[in-house]
Amino acid sequence: MASTNSTPPPTVETLAAQELADRMLKAARRLDDLAADIRRAAAEITAGGDTAKVNGDPVRVSYARAAARVINAVGATVANMSLGALATAAAEADNARGEGR
Repeated sequence: MASTNSTPPPTVETLAAQELADRMLKAARRLDDLAADIRRAAAEITAGGDTAKVNGDPVRVSYARAAARVINAVGATVANMSLGALATAAAEADNARGEGR
């Protein structure tokens, strides 16, 4: 029996564009999480300084150390985001569009 599904299958371009959009949204979520962490760190600073536990006692962490933690978090997040995959996905979508697939 023949299929009654009249919807054509998605094109390669459509699939590649969706993959690119999904990767972009994943990157945005990671950056949103990072931004929330940075806002929390800033709130801790404005609430009287960042503290840590040393041998069970609270100890103030220097502002420079608090800033360094944020800088390191930004660097690590961006380094682990596989941004090259965004470029690859975009190139695949552009190629599919150019070839009419």
